[in-house]
Amino acid sequence: MDSHNKWGTLPSGNIFKETLCKLKGVGTGYSLQRVFSLLTPAEISEHLTKRFSGTVPGDTAKLIGGFVWKRIFSWNVDDALENLYRAGGGRQDMASIHFTDPFEDSNTLAELQHKRA
Repeated sequence: MDSHNKWGTLPSGNIFKETLCKLKGVGTGYSLQRVFSLLTPAEISEHLTKRFSGTVPGDTAKLIGGFVWKRIFSWNVDDALENLYRAGGGRQDMASIHFTDPFEDSNTLAELQHKRA
């Protein structure tokens, strides 16, 4: 909630949903999943991919790096955790894995498995 990038502080899921509802001209009763399905590829690029890239981890994300984890599963679309670990802000190396990748269990705690949905 306190990570940011060049567009400002990252919005919460609810605020992001309301932004997309306004963009598409629909009521805020739509779920985030439903309003997302209305976006064009160009809108996804502009309002999702670009909006949540280049993230500087906030204090909350930095706390996560202070622990040793076996794995983390995240629905987050931002790159705050990846950028935190890439900059050496975690106690482990991170290996991001997409949910469609084959599962391979890590035998060491030196590497954090980050499952991305």
